[in-house]
Amino acid sequence: MSPQPASSHDFGCSAGAWLASRLDPVRITASSIGPMGDPLGELRNVVLGTAPAAAQMSNYLAKVRDRAFAVTDQDVEALKEAGISEDEIFEQTVAVAIAEGLRRLDRAAEVIG
Repeated sequence: MSPQPASSHDFGCSAGAWLASRLDPVRITASSIGPMGDPLGELRNVVLGTAPAAAQMSNYLAKVRDRAFAVTDQDVEALKEAGISEDEIFEQTVAVAIAEGLRRLDRAAEVIG
């Protein structure tokens, strides 16, 4: 087993430079990333592609939309007790939050011009 360097002086360079010299560099180019899409359009599509919420979720989703700060664990537990899965709760919560954020963004853009 080869001895480990005791200090950066034993590397002949800084520890960070020594480590960097031993890692394979990752080459990121414009062609490896691909074109940037329309992130707001993609968010709108996520909302449009979300299945309609169960009727039992209406009060909860109104609370998410209008007063998200007031949502509690008990709100989520009540939905789970009503037979709604955590995945469904999550998907509907995210969809409503995105939709409300986009609505506010659109309204601000109208006001700003």
